[in-house]
Amino acid sequence: MRWHLNAVLALFLLLGASVFPGCHGPAQDHSRFESAVLLREHTVLFSFKHLVYRPAEGIAAFPDGGVPKYDWDEDLLGTYHIPSGALRILRREPNRRWTNGQGTYGIQRSRGGVALVTRGGQLRRDLSKSVYEDWLVDTGTGVFQPADFRSALAERKLSSTGMYLVDGRGTLLFVTQPQEAGGGKPDERDAALWIRTPAGEFVHVAQTSHYEGMEGDDLVYWIPETRRFHAFDVVTLATRDLPGYRVHPQEDATEGVSVETGGQRLMFGRKTDAAWEYEPLPIELARLKQRWRLESK
Repeated sequence: MRWHLNAVLALFLLLGASVFPGCHGPAQDHSRFESAVLLREHTVLFSFKHLVYRPAEGIAAFPDGGVPKYDWDEDLLGTYHIPSGALRILRREPNRRWTNGQGTYGIQRSRGGVALVTRGGQLRRDLSKSVYEDWLVDTGTGVFQPADFRSALAERKLSSTGMYLVDGRGTLLFVTQPQEAGGGKPDERDAALWIRTPAGEFVHVAQTSHYEGMEGDDLVYWIPETRRFHAFDVVTLATRDLPGYRVHPQEDATEGVSVETGGQRLMFGRKTDAAWEYEPLPIELARLKQRWRLESK
C-alpha cells in the first residue's frame, strides 16, 4: 500500500511541475568578474561568468528546495585596453561540461601578452570527478594553445610545488617533488626544476628547488650544496655557471588590476609611495552579456 502512495505522490509532483507555470521564480542575475591581470601596454585580461537562473518555487521547491532553471551559464575571457577603451572577447563558451556555476576561466600566470588560463570544476555527468583544462593564451592573436602539463607531470610521477610562466613565448617552469606513495615528508634533495617549452617538450633543468629569476632567456637557479648560481637558457637548453652572481633584482609593481568585492567591477590601481589608489574601469556588464566577438570602443 505504501508504494501506491509514493507512486501517487511522484505522479502528482510530476504533473504539478509540468502544468503550473509559476514553478520557478523571477530571473536572478549572478553574473560577475572572476579574475583579472594587467598585461603589457595597459591591457587587462579578465574572465567573466554570465550566470542567470530562476530559483524553484512552490511545488517545484518540494521537498528540499528544488532545482533552479538556468537561463544563462556561460564563461568569457576578454581584454580591455585602458588607453583606448577597446573591449574584445577572446572566447565565449556555454557551460555544458561542468555543473552549473562552475567551469569559469581562471587566469593563473601571465608574462608579456601571454597568459596561462585554466577552466574546470565538478563534472556535470559525474559529480565524483573534477576535471581541469589548461591553455596558453596569446592575447594579441587570440590563439588558445592547449597546455596539458598535469598529465605530463603525473606520467613522470612528479607533483608541482611551484609554477611560473617565465617568458612571453609560453615557457612554463615547475618546481617539483616526487609523488610520495605513502604520503611521507618530501626530501629537499629530491626537488627538481623542469620546464615545459612552447612546443610542449618537458626538459629537466636541475636538481634543486631554488629558482632565482629570469635574466633575458637565462633561467637562474642555485644549488644548496655548492652555493653556486647557474643559468639555463630556455631557448638553447644549455647550462652555464654564473661566477660572481649574487641576487636577482626584485621587481616592484606600481600598477595592477583587481576584482572588486562582489565581482561587479574591475579596479585599476596605481602605487604612489607606499599607498595604492584604485579607480573602476568603465566596462559595462551589459555589453559582456551580448553575443559579439569584434573589438569595439
